[in-house]
Amino acid sequence: MKAKLTPAARKERLALIQKGQSISLLSMRLFLAGKSVDEVFTAVKKAFPKGQSTRSSTAWYKSELKRMGFKVPEPIRIVPPKAKARKAVA
Repeated sequence: MKAKLTPAARKERLALIQKGQSISLLSMRLFLAGKSVDEVFTAVKKAFPKGQSTRSSTAWYKSELKRMGFKVPEPIRIVPPKAKARKAVA
């Protein structure tokens, strides 16, 4: 398991993530913006249609960010309200 990055190394890595153009850097940038695994995977497939990314490899980048010491926000989940049960009319 990799050790957490020092604050200076984390700052350098964040600068690279913000300007780089690769599957890994795009994935990390979107995770840091609060996107879910599905949203990131869709964006990666759109940006790199010939890439061989999978959902699990995309999720790995989120884990890697956490291992490096970044605070990765969890995506906001919108739960639809439950429909009211209708009474049966006899």
